[in-house]
Amino acid sequence: MKSENLEQWNKQKAEELFSLSHKMLNIAKVLAETNTKEMRIHVNHALELAKHSAKNDLKQIEKLQNDAAIQAAFRMDEYRMKAKNLLVDIHNDLTDRSSEHIQKAMDSFADWIEHNDNKMPAVNERIGKVVRDITASGATVLEKSRRLITSAMDDTNPASNNKAAANEIAIKSQETSTTVASKSNS
Repeated sequence: MKSENLEQWNKQKAEELFSLSHKMLNIAKVLAETNTKEMRIHVNHALELAKHSAKNDLKQIEKLQNDAAIQAAFRMDEYRMKAKNLLVDIHNDLTDRSSEHIQKAMDSFADWIEHNDNKMPAVNERIGKVVRDITASGATVLEKSRRLITSAMDDTNPASNNKAAANEIAIKSQETSTTVASKSNS
């Protein structure tokens, strides 16, 4: 690689790292805001529980606890999905950039081989084959690892969907039991 190209490549890598650091900070900001919102909800819930505890209103306390548990489960599912989407986005961005760098390295090796063709004719063919094999293996490993990570992330979706379905069933059963209890009290 020529020194001009190397300088430009280094500048490009520095810009990429700067951009990635900003993306990671944005992800941290979004997750921190979500955590702060969740903490506010818990503080408000604690205040409501304290008010009803002072009145010895056990039925209202039980209702508040059940409602809070159901709402927390839904918020947790939303949080998981938000975090997963943010991580998938950054993963895709990183693997795309890694692929670009591997391709650039392969091109650099190819340039080196072409440049040294006449200087080491006997050894060059073997070195060229080794370099090509190494870069091809690196590209293959990167692509396979990318597919594995993507597949693992996709496998988390059914687990999240099953959890959401379980939460819906819990809500329906709670509503049914609350309705039955209120009818029997009447």
